[in-house]
Amino acid sequence: MTTIYEVSDREYSDGGTVGLYSTREDAERVRAALNIENDIIEHELDKKVDKFKQGLRPFQVIIALKDSSDSVARSWSDMNIDTEEITTWGRVEPKRNQDGNIVHTPMLIMYMWVHDEQHALKIASERRARYIALRGNK
Repeated sequence: MTTIYEVSDREYSDGGTVGLYSTREDAERVRAALNIENDIIEHELDKKVDKFKQGLRPFQVIIALKDSSDSVARSWSDMNIDTEEITTWGRVEPKRNQDGNIVHTPMLIMYMWVHDEQHALKIASERRARYIALRGNK
């Protein structure tokens, strides 16, 4: 893959891309000449094309830590997933119990590249089991 280097004078919503360069040295030269303090940003060209050629799509799966029956898988064509690894983190999802009281269920959110929703849920269930084995279902 080819790497390009972006020089940006962006601060929050102001500014923008000054230029894209084929070498870090050229990007550094422009950044220094224009007295820009922002870091140079590296981009890989065509990074996700191979995944789409393989028929893969980016998915986000939200799965309850203790009970996988509440799993939800979503796919967005513009989802920005930079790795095929699954990242998990806990979050609390409010829900009503049988008595009508609100309870918070610990959730895991995972991102992955897979062929379809069924595949995403299968992988999420396997990763959830490994997460619990390593960390417990706290």
